[in-house]
Amino acid sequence: MVARDDDSAVEAAGRPQERKGLGRLVMWFMGPPDLGDPDEAPPTPSGKVVDCPSCGRSMALHTIDRSQGTSLTVCPAPA
Repeated sequence: MVARDDDSAVEAAGRPQERKGLGRLVMWFMGPPDLGDPDEAPPTPSGKVVDCPSCGRSMALHTIDRSQGTSLTVCPAPA
């Protein structure tokens, strides 16, 4: 390994000690992240109609096969 006289290697690393101190300061000032009430019910789906990216028809008309371990969307027969 080559010895360097300048601090470019330390500056390139982002000075991890300063980042750690900044993280502690932010945690002290703002506190831990708010994850919400664990007893609250999940949000309800929006009722928005989603179209298939392949055929452009409503996804409600499609069947989704999950028997092979991955999802396979089967488009309806063309009208």
